[in-house]
Amino acid sequence: MSVADAIRTRQLILEDEQGRTRVTLAVTTDGEPALSFRDDKGQTRAMLSMSKEGPALSLFDEKGQIRATLAVSEEGGPGLILLDEEGQPIWFAH
Repeated sequence: MSVADAIRTRQLILEDEQGRTRVTLAVTTDGEPALSFRDDKGQTRAMLSMSKEGPALSLFDEKGQIRATLAVSEEGGPGLILLDEEGQPIWFAH
């Protein structure tokens, strides 16, 4: 049995035994990579992404609202922001 040296695709979707999408690795329409994790209801709960501004890890609540983001800016500075249920910042550090 031979193994391919590379698999080329724009999106990779991992499903659970019930056929629900649980993990997606994709390149967005902007050309930026993102790895997202979904709960058993289909809501994105965590996303690791890379944009022109830098890398970011975002955490989402059960309704799909971003509640926390840890990022590194273009200049190399770290940042952490916590958001309330409406998406309004409640705490941040840069």
